[in-house]
Amino acid sequence: MGLPARHPFVAQLQTLLHLAAWCQVGVILRIELDALFGGACATGASAYGWAPCVTSSTGALFADLPPNALGSFVMGMLASSDVLSKHLGHALADEAPLAALPRGSSLQVYTAFQIGVRTGFCGSLTTFSSWMMQAVVLMVGGHPLGYSKWVEGLFSLALNVWVCMAALVTGQHMCLMIYHWLNPGAFTARGEYGWRGSIAKPPPSPAAAPSSPLLGTPSLGRISVGRGAGGSGTVVVEDRRASSIKNPEEARQQAAAVAAALAGPADGAALERAASLVRAGSLRRASPVAAAAAAAEKAEGAAPSAEVELVVLEEEEVGYPLAWWVADALSLAALALLTVGSIYWAATKTTAASSPFANSGAAIAILLGPPGALLRFRLSRYNGSLKALKWFPLGTFAANMIACVVDYAIRAGLERAPQQLPFTHEALLTGIMLGFCGSLSTVSTWVVELQLLMLNFPAHRRGYIYLGASIATPVLLGVVIYGVAVWTGR
Repeated sequence: MGLPARHPFVAQLQTLLHLAAWCQVGVILRIELDALFGGACATGASAYGWAPCVTSSTGALFADLPPNALGSFVMGMLASSDVLSKHLGHALADEAPLAALPRGSSLQVYTAFQIGVRTGFCGSLTTFSSWMMQAVVLMVGGHPLGYSKWVEGLFSLALNVWVCMAALVTGQHMCLMIYHWLNPGAFTARGEYGWRGSIAKPPPSPAAAPSSPLLGTPSLGRISVGRGAGGSGTVVVEDRRASSIKNPEEARQQAAAVAAALAGPADGAALERAASLVRAGSLRRASPVAAAAAAAEKAEGAAPSAEVELVVLEEEEVGYPLAWWVADALSLAALALLTVGSIYWAATKTTAASSPFANSGAAIAILLGPPGALLRFRLSRYNGSLKALKWFPLGTFAANMIACVVDYAIRAGLERAPQQLPFTHEALLTGIMLGFCGSLSTVSTWVVELQLLMLNFPAHRRGYIYLGASIATPVLLGVVIYGVAVWTGR
């Protein structure tokens, strides 16, 4: 028996639960990291005698550099085996959506949890808009500076890119080391399989073992084709999901792929024919058990002498989904605790706090973080939607730019305010910038996209085009929106 099927509505609720809960954890961790590394710089050693003075909002080592670096590192730790193969060039035989977890863990097929930790936690721990806001303030010379520090502003832009890219790769290396430890024998170092290319698996040899991997995905597993007794072909189709067939054409495509491999001797040519058909469409979407069964039946009809074996990973091998309920329970508890605590603190705090750890603006930020993360998650569906620029991550770009514009508008309004705003109004605006805009924008996903687009450099310069557009556009918007408000108000 495979993993139990879920109603689409239940799956959506679980996704929203993990997205909101992990987002709030990311927001509060970002706020506390800002206070930990920069609180002593802002308030003096008397208030933070135990904390280091490393970052500030008035220098190139801007306040959100530590959370951006940490979030990028964790994003690398959460990489899949396919991402590790593509970016680091090693051959990883066992597919795993979360390469740092055991392959048999049920969290490998729990999409809601994966969205929560990647989109919710990493995306909200890192912030693109606050980084750009601090860089623009340095360039323009807004409050509290009063004069331009454009050199520090430009350096802060480069520094964040360098640090976060390095943190991402370091996290991926750590993830690869854990994968190698969890899956002995499934790792082939780059250059040891004698085949040039970025695909993880080398093409199989004609004299392969009785079962040699052909292709695979995290949902399907592997289709293995080899030579059985008497020269007959042997097929092993692995599937990790027991969902019902939703696309009959998908089953027919996969059946044709396996049948092609068994139509003749199980040699390299047969494997290549099957691989071509699989790449043509049979693995574009998750292939359920029914498709694998149809493939086995079609293969038996096409090659009666062949030995066809259908392997469905049982629950003992996949892992009982008790971990799903544990993850749901912990996420629900965290969401309830942080939401109720933030509402209570925001409602009862009526004066400015002396510590960033006890700021009602931070409490409002925790409440407003999930809407920002949800909007970013919805916008991600537009990645690759531009017909002329299919490679361009439009959704991530739009989320970052919207958050920057909202940040600039709020800071511009605060600069031009004729008098000090009431504390509640200022706390609400701070909460919007820290929570909603901080979670709507992301650095962790952005650096992953940059890394992917730069794989084909210098044949394609798409990575640097995306990098330049992502940096230049918010800087220009900041100069127009925030800079004009500062300069005309003096």
